[in-house]
Amino acid sequence: MSETNSVSDKIREEAETIINQGGPIRDRISQLVARAAEQAQQSGQGLVGLAQSVMDATVSAVNQSLPQDPNSTLRQVIDGLGDGIAKAAIATKLAVNESMSSGKTFAKEDLQKVVGDVKTLKEMYLQTVTEALGKLKDLTGSQLSDLQRHAVSAQQTVLPALQSAFEAAYNHPVELGKQSVQAGLELSRHSVGGLFSAVGKLLHDTGQRIQSDEPADVRKPGT
Repeated sequence: MSETNSVSDKIREEAETIINQGGPIRDRISQLVARAAEQAQQSGQGLVGLAQSVMDATVSAVNQSLPQDPNSTLRQVIDGLGDGIAKAAIATKLAVNESMSSGKTFAKEDLQKVVGDVKTLKEMYLQTVTEALGKLKDLTGSQLSDLQRHAVSAQQTVLPALQSAFEAAYNHPVELGKQSVQAGLELSRHSVGGLFSAVGKLLHDTGQRIQSDEPADVRKPGT
């Protein structure tokens, strides 16, 4: 089994467990998505694959055992997915910005992967969610329409965070020579994969303090 499939299977399994347990689903899905972002990008699955894994697990869990209030369950998953993706995007922006202040640059391969991954997710986020919703059984047309409208609304939380991550990665210096000298910088380079490790560490260190509605001022514990 490839690393990508292994990561996808693990995310789907955890998401299904959360949904089947019920209760406060949104926060736990958010934590799962944020925590899995590093692995998803390191393995090549990417954020689009991460979103697909969560939505696939949701469809499977709901179709196998329809919750007492499927509308509430599905809304919480949609919101939790958006929260988690936004946190990962904000952590990416922070990691890139902090590397510059410490005189380091991330590997070109990492930056290109982030730029491509975020660009794809911006274009496919709503499609990924709504296509999954279309696979749900035993929902009325009005329920499905309501969930699709909710997905459109939830997307508005995700897109600004994704845009900030895209801009940070796209504008991050990758040349250690002429460009750095002109900018008055003396930079050293992280190894390949360093960006995703930095994002994972930020998410671990800050936890719930990375809020999707506070992209401009995220404080670490103790500050």
